[in-house]
Amino acid sequence: MRNGASISGATVSGFENLTIASGGTVTMTAAQHAQFTGTITAAGNETVHVTGDGNFTTLANVETFSVGDDSTNVRTITVSGAGSSVTATSATDALTFDLGTLTYTGTVTGEGTVADTLSLGNGASIAGGTITGVANLTLASGASVTMTLAQLQAFTGTLTAAGTETVTLSGDGNFSTVANIESYVFGDSTTDARTVTITNAGHSVSATSTTDAVTFDLGTLTFAGTITGEGTVADTLSLGNGANIAGGTISGVANLTLATGASVTMTAAQLADFAGTVTAAGTETVTPDRHRQRLGRQPGRHRDHRDGQRHGGSDHHPDRGAGGREDAHGRRCRARPFRGHRQRRRPGHYRQRRRRHPRRRRRRRHPSSAAPAATRCPAATATM
Repeated sequence: MRNGASISGATVSGFENLTIASGGTVTMTAAQHAQFTGTITAAGNETVHVTGDGNFTTLANVETFSVGDDSTNVRTITVSGAGSSVTATSATDALTFDLGTLTYTGTVTGEGTVADTLSLGNGASIAGGTITGVANLTLASGASVTMTLAQLQAFTGTLTAAGTETVTLSGDGNFSTVANIESYVFGDSTTDARTVTITNAGHSVSATSTTDAVTFDLGTLTFAGTITGEGTVADTLSLGNGANIAGGTISGVANLTLATGASVTMTAAQLADFAGTVTAAGTETVTPDRHRQRLGRQPGRHRDHRDGQRHGGSDHHPDRGAGGREDAHGRRCRARPFRGHRQRRRPGHYRQRRRRHPRRRRRRRHPSSAAPAATRCPAATATM
């Protein structure tokens, strides 16, 4: 087809291949466009105007597509080339631009009277492309995609993401997380400063630029997600009154800022990790969440009683035991056997009944006994 040619009013069938003059602009219907499934020859920078109703997939080697009105007011355009540009500005059509998994560098232009939709698959990147006039964003379930902060903020309509999705964001500026996207990975900001406002308790945010001072603002959330900072330049966690981070994971964040008069909840370990500046202008309260602290074995709780044996004496009490000492008359001192150090019961264990050593009945001595009225257990006398 030559530059300026149009086949939209003709009947064309049985042709798979298409050749367009270099730099040419041609016109055809969506149905005719869909017939060309073979080789597309277009050596320069070509443009195809598409009229009529129906979905279609852009042709290889054609750079620009201009799409007219669809009488059904609904159309899906599948973009097959990373550099292809599509413009569809009907004020009555709800268009879906499906970029699949492309690393897209072209231009998509919708029309905002009726909300259009951009659809992305796992691995797609639009950071190098230009998206305008498209309000809605749809991500494949579980997809990880890449775009700039400005692009994500421009999707002001419905955001559909059925699973657990991740968005990697580049570019400068502050940002607030959006509904239905669970994880965010931030690249470097040329300004070396950024504030990320987390709007959902389950969102997770990672910002690990070594040159950025990032403020993670959790507001009053009972947070259960993950915050990951980077310690080369101190990052900051900001909490409002009623915030609770005990159920979340905070790492790589040195500074803590509390709203004036705020009462917040966190674990003792989390509080200890804020090794930088703690800013609290008024009278603030931090409540440790003890239910989330693991109870370890307490020092000295379980004593080792093996050094005090029940029989045979003890290193600490050499005079006690089964034998005792002899007095000057060769009689043994009836010292009470050492029964070992007393043990405390461990939590959750039953007390074990110990068998008591039978108490010996003390024999009464006759007054005429030959034993001298000396101390019963005199100190041992050394023989010189």
